[in-house]
Amino acid sequence: MWRGVIAFVLIPSLTPAQTMVAIPTASADLTTLQTPPGPYHRAYTYYKRIHPGSDEMAAFSFTLNPGAVLSHKSRGEGIVPMRLELKGDADLSISPIDYPMGYDRSFRFRRGTLNVLSETSSIHFKVKAARDAIPGTHAIQGRLIFQQVGDGGLMHPEQIDVELAVEVGTQSEANVAGDWPFPEPQKNQHQPSVRSGLSWH
Repeated sequence: MWRGVIAFVLIPSLTPAQTMVAIPTASADLTTLQTPPGPYHRAYTYYKRIHPGSDEMAAFSFTLNPGAVLSHKSRGEGIVPMRLELKGDADLSISPIDYPMGYDRSFRFRRGTLNVLSETSSIHFKVKAARDAIPGTHAIQGRLIFQQVGDGGLMHPEQIDVELAVEVGTQSEANVAGDWPFPEPQKNQHQPSVRSGLSWH
């Protein structure tokens, strides 16, 4: 069966039982993260529906408030590296997160450089269905944590809470592709036929 992303929606928080992946250590306190008022986000998946035992590409595209964003490689006093924390249900597993490449930039408030991204970028990962996955809708939940920076200094860390619904079909159902705007994969076992996508704020 194939699974695909159906929707991303805002969620209040992740429960204690939901263990995150891709969580680098940060030196700043994350207990008072703020949710930004206006960034734009969009979820993409190569397939709208995936079959048991198979994986597919997924991506989280974002446009944050204007200004540089610290990359996942940034380190230092008071710095919170970008990270996407995701967890699927028992029938889903998630690959390590593939973060966008940053660039080094100097700022007036500190010596040296920081590795940053522009406010518009995308994060990629893969979702795999268990071989015995039950047909139906399965949930992936998580949050994007980030910190923006300017010549005036580091801004307060922020987060965007997200939820992704993944549809598992049956073996007899046709594969249906998602709205995938990124380069085609080098190894693709199934050709897409229909594409769909959903954005959220």
